[in-house]
Amino acid sequence: MSSKVSVLICFFILHLWAATSVRGRKIGIYEIKKGDFSVKITNYGARIISVLLPDKHGKIGDVVSGYDAIEEYKNDTSYFGATLGRVANRIGGAQFTLNGIHYKLVPNEGKNMLHGGPKGFSKVVWKVSKYVKDGPWPYITLTYYSADGEEGKIGDVVLGYDTIKEYKNDTSYFGAALGRVANRIGGAQFTLNGTHYKLVANEGVNMLHGGLKGFSKVVWKVSKYVRHGPSPYITLTYYSADGEEGFPGDVLVSVTYALKDPYKLSVVFKARALNKATPINLSHHPYWNIGGHNSGDVLSQVLQIYASHITPLDKQHIPTGEISPVKNTPYDFLKPRKVGSRIDKIQNGYDINYALDSSRKMKPVAIVFDKKSGRVMDIKATAPGVQFYTANFVINTKGKGGYVYQPHSALCLETQGFPDAVNHPNFPSTIVTPGKTYLHSVLYTFSIKK
Repeated sequence: MSSKVSVLICFFILHLWAATSVRGRKIGIYEIKKGDFSVKITNYGARIISVLLPDKHGKIGDVVSGYDAIEEYKNDTSYFGATLGRVANRIGGAQFTLNGIHYKLVPNEGKNMLHGGPKGFSKVVWKVSKYVKDGPWPYITLTYYSADGEEGKIGDVVLGYDTIKEYKNDTSYFGAALGRVANRIGGAQFTLNGTHYKLVANEGVNMLHGGLKGFSKVVWKVSKYVRHGPSPYITLTYYSADGEEGFPGDVLVSVTYALKDPYKLSVVFKARALNKATPINLSHHPYWNIGGHNSGDVLSQVLQIYASHITPLDKQHIPTGEISPVKNTPYDFLKPRKVGSRIDKIQNGYDINYALDSSRKMKPVAIVFDKKSGRVMDIKATAPGVQFYTANFVINTKGKGGYVYQPHSALCLETQGFPDAVNHPNFPSTIVTPGKTYLHSVLYTFSIKK
């Protein structure tokens, strides 16, 4: 299947009759007229909305069903006068196989796809590409760019597995919630309020992502679950007991995943220290490939990170305590550039924390763009940092549908507190005291760039 489809429709017209707009693109009503025969067309769904012609008595009548206002067409479920596509009529099971690749489409009639899905060509604003108002053959040409993945090749944009058993054996933290402290704690130890705590090391002498039994390795309680409706969401909770993996105090944790329109994923972590001060740094670890999890590497994807500093690492990937500028280094993504443009200058690839520039509560974090699919992912978060990781050690990993993942087949942008902050007083504190609530919000906004 090609990565894009350009559609063109030509109508001969007489004059522009009315106009409105949707998402910045003007919607017009256009009339084609010759004598007492006229047709009205709108570029919302490239629809014919009126056909006027005389009967045997010369009385002019409109012979197509329709509405009086464009707003009514936006809410239409009968496809009045609409252009249908990318595929008109039904596709059984909303799926098909082409050239050995199985495509799962967007169903909108039970399990099937009808007339191109929920956002078929009848539900988009077509561009007025050419318009000749006067002359012997006035006309209008409408075009629409249907990007790879739109209502068709629905792409799963995170790496993962087909079965729960594979997640239990996972060592890459595919999609995992991370805690009690995400990222690394040097020497798996820290001192707090005069007490020295020795944690469970799981990466040499250091702790990574909460230890051997971090939050990614436990069963969370499903506290609330709304599957359908305008704002579907799920809230998961977990009780982390005093002493778990060596951490002090009981902690009650929740994470809520919610879908917002249009194409927004909200992730909200909350935690309360119940009886002792303790470090809390919650994050999650999706491996993003917005071209599709099975589309190869991400080196050609364009990345912008809103951070002018990083926290440099020692040989064990523990922060040195410095906060260094990215200017004139391969870590500089202040302006959009391809992920792979300078990755060869970094041993193995990127795996480092960026100190975000913004002081706003909800900070711009990063934007990722995949040219082939047209997908864009914009990330905002309340955390002070983001770990940029290019899946350097994902090697010959069998994933979804049997696809084998390799290094750089995804990128991670893990919003977080700074790594090893408990051992660096100059880093933003990750200590939460009893009675205080920890909050970390992330918002992913997905769109198509044409």
